[in-house]
Amino acid sequence: MASIIRDASLAPQGRQKIEWARRHMAVLDGIAQDLKRDRPLEGLKVAVSIHLEAKTAYLAQVLHQGGADVFATGCNPLSTQDDVCAALSESGVTVYATHGCTAEEYHDYLCRALSEKPDVLIDDGGDMVHILHEEHPEWAENLRGGCEETTTGVRRLRARAAGARFIAAMGAGNKKDPLSFRVADISQTSVCPLARVMRRELKKRGVERGVKCVYSAEQGKTFGRTPASVAFMPSVMGLIIASEVIKDLIEE
Repeated sequence: MASIIRDASLAPQGRQKIEWARRHMAVLDGIAQDLKRDRPLEGLKVAVSIHLEAKTAYLAQVLHQGGADVFATGCNPLSTQDDVCAALSESGVTVYATHGCTAEEYHDYLCRALSEKPDVLIDDGGDMVHILHEEHPEWAENLRGGCEETTTGVRRLRARAAGARFIAAMGAGNKKDPLSFRVADISQTSVCPLARVMRRELKKRGVERGVKCVYSAEQGKTFGRTPASVAFMPSVMGLIIASEVIKDLIEE
């Protein structure tokens, strides 16, 4: 499949970055020589969600040189480097990534990589694993194994394995009345701008209810571009969340 990148003409600059990284990654470069010679990954598909910059791009290239069909996407739109993506695509890796992409585009890029039904998964942050579990389990039918690169992602995996439940904290900025805090399903929230964004993003992922949250029904007034926060309001919200957790544990 064709890559989705910002600008293919940026490839020369990206090649220079990747080459510089390669010269300073002796261990991976040594592994690359063995993989290029033996091609043990021939016929395998590898989906990679990583910070797409020079070092990780070279990792993707090494996997491709070992025989794998590699489908790479960024795990954070703000860390994606368009020149590196162009060079990576030029080298034979299928890339779905653009710097500063929207939430919808980010999700689409992940889905495009996973729809190839990879044999191996390299995830950073747990978004790919989440999609396989919650949205498209059929894309995991060929999966043999995978790895998670970050502590955050590992925590998400452990929470999933333990069947952990979550309660989300919405915005406390520009709020002054602690009596206006409410505990509700995300689908029942109102007024709170952060809750509105969360509802929209969850709906895109097929989730319209089932997420408990604490939000404020107070009509806040915004002063300037950055929401102010009265010191005691986040603390009160935290106490409400703690109370809800305790009540859920008692009910169990």
